[in-house]
Amino acid sequence: MKEEKNSELEVSERTIRRELKNLGFASVLPRRVPLLTQKSKREPIGVGQ
Repeated sequence: MKEEKNSELEVSERTIRRELKNLGFASVLPRRVPLLTQKSKREPIGVGQ
């Protein structure tokens, strides 16, 4: 792929996002994970029994 540098080129944000998505870069937010409470720290999780 030939790369051409031009600082005067105007490209919309939507175009950049669309092309990044086409290249496999999806814009996703990380999933929120709840913080450990004192209760959940004390209780066994039951794995390996």
